[in-house]
Amino acid sequence: MTTRIESKMNGKIISAIGIAMATIGTVVTLWTILHTNPKTVGTWGELENRNKEFPKEQCKARAGYFLIVIGGFLQIVGLFM
Repeated sequence: MTTRIESKMNGKIISAIGIAMATIGTVVTLWTILHTNPKTVGTWGELENRNKEFPKEQCKARAGYFLIVIGGFLQIVGLFM
């Protein structure tokens, strides 16, 4: 049986893991925006490559969203421990 102090510490650790996951998820989701070359935005080259890049970007966005949701859930769980 865990004591109240151990339970609070476990809650803080779970919340910290949740914060880290949400942060990583945000970076993964926004990576394509951060990685975009400003010189090619709005040019024909960008439009031509958009069909090839979209599935990759969609996969990264879904993975980031998943990490954000799980991280938020862990933060809430850690709050009530």
